[in-house]
Amino acid sequence: MKIYSLRCAALAYRVTTPSKVAIDLDTDVIGRWRVFPDCLHLQVAVEAGDNTARLRAAAKAIRRVVRMTTPTCLVVNGFAGFAAPDAHPEPETARAVLADLIDRLTARPDDLPCHVAPFGWNKQFKYAVLDGEWQQRFIHINQAAPRKEGP
Repeated sequence: MKIYSLRCAALAYRVTTPSKVAIDLDTDVIGRWRVFPDCLHLQVAVEAGDNTARLRAAAKAIRRVVRMTTPTCLVVNGFAGFAAPDAHPEPETARAVLADLIDRLTARPDDLPCHVAPFGWNKQFKYAVLDGEWQQRFIHINQAAPRKEGP
């Protein structure tokens, strides 16, 4: 699993076109801007072999970024582009792993609200990204090193 996190003063996105694995959406959602002030945006690439241990490590790493950046909400987008070309799981597997990660990130009473962008849709994003050591992070979770973080 690979996660690119961006601490944003503001984030806006809109869904534009479906990929061949896109979930069904109401037509009134397509093209409409969604705006999230003061958020942590997580671009998450699920890879083949992502399991419970990796999910636990990913949730722990994300919680650390949340503690260090203090956003008021999370915005999660599944993004296959970060996954290694030979490590793409089936779309159903990727959706299930993302759902499990979201469940872990929202399980505690004091967890932040979490918005999940529609799976399989192309999106246009507008960012106002904050600067600083923890504001932009790339997290790579794998079997050999359960938690590796870097700017």
